[in-house]
Amino acid sequence: MTIVSTHRQLVRDQVVDLLKLGIPSLKGRVWAGRTWPLQERETFGILVYGWEETKEARAGASTLDAAYAVHCVMAVEIVCLEPSRQGVTVEDEMEFLAGEVCDLVMKSHLLLGADGSLERIGSVKTTLGIDTRTSEKAIGRALLAFGMHWSEAYDLPAPNADSPCEDVQLAFAPATPLL
Repeated sequence: MTIVSTHRQLVRDQVVDLLKLGIPSLKGRVWAGRTWPLQERETFGILVYGWEETKEARAGASTLDAAYAVHCVMAVEIVCLEPSRQGVTVEDEMEFLAGEVCDLVMKSHLLLGADGSLERIGSVKTTLGIDTRTSEKAIGRALLAFGMHWSEAYDLPAPNADSPCEDVQLAFAPATPLL
C-alpha cells in the first residue's frame, strides 16, 4: 500500500525540521505525530501534528478544476518533566520553549517566504499548564495551535468524448394536480 503525502504532511515535516535546527537545546527531540517516543532519561520533547483541516471551495473555480482555500490547525505540543521542587524551572522552561517555537514558526522563510508552503499564518493560540499532582514530578505542558492557510487545486478529468450522455434529452411535463 502506497501512502500519498499531503500538503499538511509536508508543512508538518517542515515545522519539525525547523524546530530541530532552530532549538538546539532540544537535541533533536522533535517528532511528527501524536505519540511520545520518550525514554525515562529524556526530560522534554515536542510533537508536531495536523489537528484539524478545512477545505472550502474558492469562488469562480471552473467546472474542470476544483480550487480550495485550506485552513489547517497545526499543533505543536511541548512536554517538560522536572522534579516537583523545581516547579518554577518547569514554568520558565515552558515559557522559553513556547516563545522559541512561536518565533521560529512565525518568522520562517521556509513556510512563509516567496517559495514558502503557506500563504499566511492567521492565528496562534498558546496554552500553558503544569501538572503537580504527584509529589515526585512536575509535568509542564504547552500547546501551540497555529492557524495556517494555503490553497489547493485539483484537476478534474475532462468528460469522456465517447460518452452517450450527449445523446440524452430531458423533457419536462407539467405536474398533474393533486385532488
